[in-house]
Amino acid sequence: MGSESPQSLDTEQLVESKVPDLVAINGESKSALVLEVAICNSTDIINSRYTDKLVKYDTVEVRECVTLETSSLTAGAVEVLPVVLNFRGAMSPVSCQRLRTAGLTDDELTWLEVKTLKGSARVFRQWRKACQRGRCGNQR
Repeated sequence: MGSESPQSLDTEQLVESKVPDLVAINGESKSALVLEVAICNSTDIINSRYTDKLVKYDTVEVRECVTLETSSLTAGAVEVLPVVLNFRGAMSPVSCQRLRTAGLTDDELTWLEVKTLKGSARVFRQWRKACQRGRCGNQR
């Protein structure tokens, strides 16, 4: 019958190890969607990368931290959604399905895929220019 205080969550330690890419808050439903984005180089690993992100971020600690940091959420109203695409813009089927369930339209999903493809092309061009200037780590 002691007056023990509840165990406090060390948000500083959590933030250092698991900072979500994006947290979208729905003020009407008082819920949050933690979007964790991954771009991978192969379609072969797209599903395993989805699982990796889910295992890392879909934890009680992350959910509690998001709830504490926003303070306006309904308890238990934090959903973690990995958004995994390959560098060609192809989205993980599971990510695609869950984003649709979250309310994104096909046009918005296409926009995400196109932005990924354009971003990959930009990164490749920057890498190629760096190599041409002799600042590429792969040159011998």
